[in-house]
Amino acid sequence: MKRDLVFSVGILSVLESWTDPLGAVRYDLINQFSDDAESEDEESVYTLLQENLDYHLSLLESAGFIRRNSQRGDEAVYYALTWAGHDYLDGSTR
Repeated sequence: MKRDLVFSVGILSVLESWTDPLGAVRYDLINQFSDDAESEDEESVYTLLQENLDYHLSLLESAGFIRRNSQRGDEAVYYALTWAGHDYLDGSTR
């Protein structure tokens, strides 16, 4: 899979605007971007979106732009911006 900087900045922008202090759940991120994906075969587009999102979340986490959180007793995984993620968005053109 190829890195997509526009998609990455989109993910960071969504996380920056998210109001929950824990961050956004993967499912919420998928729904945020699935509105943009239109196709006759919605299931395959949704699957590709999930794979693309997971790949880019992994890249952003390894770059230190996001952090993964979980809360005790909660199976959900949350994603939130780090200081470096905020700095990257401040320096990028959106």
